[in-house]
Amino acid sequence: MSVCVFLGGFGFGNLGDEACLETSFKLYRLETNCAFTVNPVVTGKVGSFDLFFRDIKELFDHYPRIDRVVIAGGGVGFNPSFKDNLDWALRCKTRGAEVVVHNIGIGKIGNEWALAWPYLVPVLAEAKSFSVRDFRSKAEVESWDLGLSPEVSFYPERNLEVRETLREHLPVSGEFIGVSINNRPELWDVIKDNRDALRQIFASFRGSSIVPVVSTIHEFDSAEHDNVGFARFVDFLGIADRVVFPQACDRDFWLGNIGPSDIKYVISRCRLLVSARKHNIIHAIGARVPFIGVFEFNNDSIPRVFQTLFNELPHGSSLYPLYPS
Repeated sequence: MSVCVFLGGFGFGNLGDEACLETSFKLYRLETNCAFTVNPVVTGKVGSFDLFFRDIKELFDHYPRIDRVVIAGGGVGFNPSFKDNLDWALRCKTRGAEVVVHNIGIGKIGNEWALAWPYLVPVLAEAKSFSVRDFRSKAEVESWDLGLSPEVSFYPERNLEVRETLREHLPVSGEFIGVSINNRPELWDVIKDNRDALRQIFASFRGSSIVPVVSTIHEFDSAEHDNVGFARFVDFLGIADRVVFPQACDRDFWLGNIGPSDIKYVISRCRLLVSARKHNIIHAIGARVPFIGVFEFNNDSIPRVFQTLFNELPHGSSLYPLYPS
């Protein structure tokens, strides 16, 4: 029996993280597969796992020998998460596991982690495979002067299959504008300064209904709630009367019915996606749906996607940086 362990920021309620896991699971799963998660309901939407765990001891109690450990994305490219995932991967490595680091994003964390915890460097240096999602992440890794030069994976989760289980919840006919807006105060500070300009976007598509694209309802951080952000946004712009599929904003419905492939289906039905969520833009690129990437002018998350996948962008896609007035 071969055992594979998937590590990452899973189960927190961000389906972008689960999209990374689903992609890695299809590539690297073995006979028996285990995943870290804080909520098995969320993570269970992306694959058939034999064990979910929150503590490494729980994993080792079930499976003392590990054959493969995959750091599979999902909020791991910053400290302390980066250090924690390397530490758990090392502990799997000492139990026989080969290490795979797949499609992770790296923030500007510097090489301080390597100076503080040099014993973790071999986890990356000796990994069977090491890839990051964009060129900025690659440059960050190379800036550590550790001799590491990962491959660029180009956001492979954009190729997730579409699952049509939500078909019955959307009108059969009509045109839709998908909206994905979170509830972070930094974003809302600049949304409030750009009310008239944002209204103009939706005024240009008066005949189109508005569909909530809710990919995050966070377990611990209400600022990351897309359902709350969406409701605020359509009310703020005076377009709430155009909303269809409002049940996507209900947490119980969302938990029971919506995973990454379902989000991609909703986006695939839209003529345009307006999104402050990076992974919904990635889904739009995969579904060939044009998008407007809305972001605070000093946030590079969405521009990274735009630049990395520039040759894949659907015609009519654009960036929309929001500046304070």
